Amino acid sequence: MRMIRLLLLVILAAVTAACATPNPIVTGDPVDFRHRSGVFSLQAPKDWQPSQSEVETEALASFTEPEERALLIGYAGLLDRRLPDAEGLKIVSDLTLTLLGVSNDYQVISQQRRPDGAFEVSFSLTNRDQKWEGQSIFRDTDLALSGVIAAGEEKTWAETHAALQPYIDSFQVNAESVQGTYFKALEGGAWAMAVPLDWPQQIRPGGAQITARNGRMSILVAQAELAQPLDDAGLTSQAVAALGQFGINAQVAASARLPDGRLKVMLERSDRRIIGYLEQGNSTFVGLFFNVPADRVQDYQAFIDFEYSVFVTFLS
Repeated sequence: MRMIRLLLLVILAAVTAACATPNPIVTGDPVDFRHRSGVFSLQAPKDWQPSQSEVETEALASFTEPEERALLIGYAGLLDRRLPDAEGLKIVSDLTLTLLGVSNDYQVISQQRRPDGAFEVSFSLTNRDQKWEGQSIFRDTDLALSGVIAAGEEKTWAETHAALQPYIDSFQVNAESVQGTYFKALEGGAWAMAVPLDWPQQIRPGGAQITARNGRMSILVAQAELAQPLDDAGLTSQAVAALGQFGINAQVAASARLPDGRLKVMLERSDRRIIGYLEQGNSTFVGLFFNVPADRVQDYQAFIDFEYSVFVTFLS
């Protein structure tokens, strides 16, 4: 996942400030905050300095304590799959380091996948002569990796963390806003769908290929004119031929009619699994395919279900 970096100078200033004041950190008087993109919301202490930014498929907001002894960060980014424990914890740890924008003696103190499914990473870092501690709590909900980072000076971290807990718990990601903000329309001659804003596209006569930035999955759409109507076996053969035009040779493993009338096919290729949805009408064939790792199909299912829900064909 491409990590957002737009506010790091602001956050860096907050993290690296040298603080000698003994005044307690004030966390009272909560105010509601909603990111201008609409993808997430949370509460923050009224007097903490807010800042926010976003790129195509990521949003960030930070809140800095007036004397720069603590901070609170909210983040959401597009995610195409559910994460297994080890991968999720590593991603959250790396993302935390990136969003904090400081690497001085950054260390993971503890990490766990909580019973509620959240990835929890506790960490420490050194800022000049000040030792800080913090905690990141992120969730891999449908279509988004989102969560909160809270950090502050080690000498008051226990009290600061306890005071910030209601703000951490207030964080919410808006799934509908994620869908409406991080996707854009893509249309062919006989089909249309929504695809992630920042995924590379290859549009060609009769089809399109949209590839995830990490390269682990791709969406393919094929369109072809038919000389005559096809039965299920003919549609399956057409699907194999259509994938061949993308340089993919796959073997059909299973097929079944869906309640909406489309033919669903499962194809296998080495360590890849291809889930296809086939339709014909008005002398035109349209196939929608998802090419994913064979051992991770279930992790991608929520993303596939969303993409299928916004896939439209113009066939009669």
